[in-house]
Amino acid sequence: MEYGSAQSILTSTGLVVFNNLQSDGGMGLNLGTGNGYLLQVVRGNAYPQIRNPVSNKPQKDGGIVHPFFKGAKMIEFDGLVIATTAAKRQTLDDHLRGSLDILLSESGTYTWTPPGAANRSHTIYLFEPVTILPAGGGGVAGTNAAPKTFAFTLIAPKTDTELH
Repeated sequence: MEYGSAQSILTSTGLVVFNNLQSDGGMGLNLGTGNGYLLQVVRGNAYPQIRNPVSNKPQKDGGIVHPFFKGAKMIEFDGLVIATTAAKRQTLDDHLRGSLDILLSESGTYTWTPPGAANRSHTIYLFEPVTILPAGGGGVAGTNAAPKTFAFTLIAPKTDTELH
């Protein structure tokens, strides 16, 4: 998947826009140019796992092949929180956590635009919470506005309508 393309997550508590540092992309944070979220890796959105149940035949050679189905997509996100000041970075940290936390109890919409294609979307829930660490993945957070890394995992339970 092209992780540098336009992507967003819409929840009832906020909009999170990735890969747009020119403005806040409609998030309503009014932080100005040079602040936002950059994705470094998106894993699991290319194709869902296949549920391929096979049972061994009891006391016989061979097996029983049951119907195959697509499973849910586990979509993992890794990226950077980019900010021009420590205060703006904290606003971005709070916005990311706050906007995605509601996905524990209600659905949201993950939208992305593959190169040369129309927008695509999934209904999603939060599977693993947002973690935000200082740049380099560890250490003590400083007072400067150095980038921080973020990671979280979403689950898209229904993928049978996806374009092929």
